[in-house]
Amino acid sequence: MLSILIPLYRYDLRPLIDVLSKEISGLGQTVEILVFDDGSGKEWDESNAEIKQNPLIRWIDSPTNIGRAAARNALAAEAKMDWLLFMDCDGMPEDPHFIKMHISSIIMTEAEVIVGGRSYAPQIPADPFILHWKYGSSREVIPAKKRAEHPFRSFMTNNFVIRKSRFEEILFDPTIRLYGHEDTLFGLELKNRQIHTLHIENPMRHIGLDEKTAFLHKSELALHNLIDLHKKGYELDVKILKYALLFRKFGLHLLLRPFAKLKLRILKWNLLSRRPSLFLFDCYRLVYLLTVKSREFRV
Repeated sequence: MLSILIPLYRYDLRPLIDVLSKEISGLGQTVEILVFDDGSGKEWDESNAEIKQNPLIRWIDSPTNIGRAAARNALAAEAKMDWLLFMDCDGMPEDPHFIKMHISSIIMTEAEVIVGGRSYAPQIPADPFILHWKYGSSREVIPAKKRAEHPFRSFMTNNFVIRKSRFEEILFDPTIRLYGHEDTLFGLELKNRQIHTLHIENPMRHIGLDEKTAFLHKSELALHNLIDLHKKGYELDVKILKYALLFRKFGLHLLLRPFAKLKLRILKWNLLSRRPSLFLFDCYRLVYLLTVKSREFRV
């Protein structure tokens, strides 16, 4: 029936596996869990050692880090079931009937892709994690009804089901090694093929928040990937890219070039503070996109 696929990199998976195992044991459906450890290293072996003894788990070790896209493809290749449920290692189901809800959607609809959504804890986290929490809570938590208006936009791979035969037609692009936008490209492929995609309210809570500096670094890596995909000719439905193209079209990016590094430092001061502004975060990404990457970025 269903293969649950979890790419893992340097994270304690025990809490998530405990929750999934408890639900699976009472389902009455054939469900397997596959974990791909993407080169976490020996220091993480002890944390996840007991998971490898779980009869529900099939564990795959990679001696080197091959990247998020390639890891997901490897998991799908090993899956035995007709349907694949992709989730992130740093998430946690909101509903105790999380898997059952996904299986019910498989049975009751004709959709070949089912997207459950993402959530964040309502409580404000400790200071180092505020920027990630604020961005995620404001930009990534979208009700299913709203997501369904643009079913392929801002596609997230933290919690979605897909028919295995369909996934094998698309796959994730393994050349994307850096962080970010492999999910955007996957959503574009779904759109181009007009694959029936259903959005439901069955979120995974994102509990693995990044500290501010790490979150900013990942955001910069994602911008590098965004430009690379744009250069390859992909028509991506990403707001920050659309604004950047508009700036370049009218030559407004030339206004950002003088003292660009100073501007980035000033913006970064706010983003690393206790009260980061999402508007200034967008400004930071736009300035970075149009100045740091300006030589590679062409309309």
